[in-house]
Amino acid sequence: MTTLYEFHPLANLFPLGSKREHEELADDIKKNGQLEPGILFEGKILDGRNRYIACQMAGVEFNIRDLDPDTEDAHSVVFSKNILRRHLTAPQKAMIVAEFLKRTPGGTTNKEAAMKSGVSEHTIDRAKNVEKHGTDKLKRAVKRGKLGLKPAAALAKLPKSKQDAVILKGTKHAKEVAAALEPRRKPRAFAAYVDVPARAVKPAVEERHEPEIVPGNPVAIVLACYAKHKAEWNALPPAAPQLIVDTIVKALGGE
Repeated sequence: MTTLYEFHPLANLFPLGSKREHEELADDIKKNGQLEPGILFEGKILDGRNRYIACQMAGVEFNIRDLDPDTEDAHSVVFSKNILRRHLTAPQKAMIVAEFLKRTPGGTTNKEAAMKSGVSEHTIDRAKNVEKHGTDKLKRAVKRGKLGLKPAAALAKLPKSKQDAVILKGTKHAKEVAAALEPRRKPRAFAAYVDVPARAVKPAVEERHEPEIVPGNPVAIVLACYAKHKAEWNALPPAAPQLIVDTIVKALGGE
């Protein structure tokens, strides 16, 4: 009969391995023994939950040691031992980091957590938003790898009752709702102007003198710029005007 332990809340920030992984680990422990001891903190398993489960399956006593308070910090140990060695996606890691930062205010900074986890600060910020405004069901969908952070962040803007209703209808439905919530690009009302060559800019300016800037119309914007900065425009290399037009078109959502 092996000794029974509970899991520490900090360890539970990280998902457990699958049943198949536990079976494979149990077989390995039967053959080679438990190579690395678990770590006990506050009477509960801080590190080594999967090894503990595998030892139970193998009928082997779980080898565990106490956390050394003089040289080890519980938060740092559980974070460093789990975040890098697990096969987690960036959204999964970011959600774990967000919850970890929430539970340890004033400890690890976003920048430090990003460096340790290999996830960008931007992704962590998005995860923190989902952690703060999302329901348990929404957060669980990300942690289990069923939903990405971008759609989750969009759904987190909904009232919590609606978030759960969306998640319960499945991942495909959740992604569709999230996409509908994302800001849409302005329609290409300026499409008729996209193919106007840059060489038409100068004569058009000379005819109109002070062209008006029309929002969403790239050529009109270029015309207005030329009217105010003729000398600088005329000094540009031959290919530059078309490049400017193309850049404005792209910035406004054109192809």
